[in-house]
Amino acid sequence: MSNDNPSYFTIHDLPEEERPREKLISQGPGALSNKELLAIMIGTGVPGRSALDLATDLLSSHDNNLSLLGRVEMDEIMSIKGLGKAKAAHIIATLEFGRRKAKSDAENVTSYIRSANDVYRLMQPVMVDLQEEHFRVMLLDTSCKLMRIEEISVGGIDATVVDIRTLFKKLILGGASRFIAVHNHPSGNSTPSRPDKELTTRIHDAAKTMMIRFDDHVIIGNNTYFSFNEEGLL
Repeated sequence: MSNDNPSYFTIHDLPEEERPREKLISQGPGALSNKELLAIMIGTGVPGRSALDLATDLLSSHDNNLSLLGRVEMDEIMSIKGLGKAKAAHIIATLEFGRRKAKSDAENVTSYIRSANDVYRLMQPVMVDLQEEHFRVMLLDTSCKLMRIEEISVGGIDATVVDIRTLFKKLILGGASRFIAVHNHPSGNSTPSRPDKELTTRIHDAAKTMMIRFDDHVIIGNNTYFSFNEEGLL
């Protein structure tokens, strides 16, 4: 191989049946593995390494965990040999687009929320990749129909401070008859902390005073959730 004219391995160098782009076109995106989807984002390889090889390296560096990959920073991607600034920017942009799509779906969905699993199904795609704690409330009408979702506060990696007055102002102005609190744990562990339990008690007491039904407080983790209502703590 000449150093003056290096050969770049691309997805098109693979046998046709192994090319992710052609596979996506012929079989649909659901037929592709995570590695193949990531290889399409990467596009081209480098001398001696195909886009699939680079995708494998990037996934392996994050334990093949999509939640961890969703939080990746530019410098982390560029630490993989063969992934430069342009490829890193493309990956970051694609991941951010996916997050915004999930957020838009959650904000615009017309849905009835009748269980913690409904909350998890709706909010996990939106909140699982967040690197700080976000505390949100789901405003419901009397029939448990979701009216909208309001963000109350954003905190650090371990906790977020919630202003009870702000929370209930959002509920009252939004005309909510009942509500569900939801926040994420960036660690991925959905087990409630002592401050989580104390906050839930404060919200519960205020809800009784304001005569707005507090249905649940759900903590979103990686592939799991904790429901204060289901655990008999509310």
